[in-house]
Amino acid sequence: MVTLGTGVGTSLFTDGHLVPNLEFGKAKLRHEILQKDGKKQWNRCLAKFILRLEERFHFTRLYIGGGNSKNVDISLLPANVTIVSNLNGLAGGIALWRDAVPLVKRRLINKDEGLQRERRGKG
Repeated sequence: MVTLGTGVGTSLFTDGHLVPNLEFGKAKLRHEILQKDGKKQWNRCLAKFILRLEERFHFTRLYIGGGNSKNVDISLLPANVTIVSNLNGLAGGIALWRDAVPLVKRRLINKDEGLQRERRGKG
């Protein structure tokens, strides 16, 4: 997944699971560069970026979303690239957050219990 907005966001999923701590941004795809250089140059840069991602990850499907996805010239991109609406990105983000919250809570609770035990031992 690549999101194009004021900045550039990326995420990688393998068998439906998010690969953590993986971020590939590209300063030349930021919104301000689109405004400065124009759509044609920005789309050339995007096509090169997508090619590099494909060379590195051999992805089956790439989804592009975000506010600037409306400026993407899909004809310059491989057939396995799909433009998606921001609503799809929001729904996916919410689903990931919902699934991650119980794990984060457990970690925080365990950490807090450990700190309390440590304080009692020192007190």
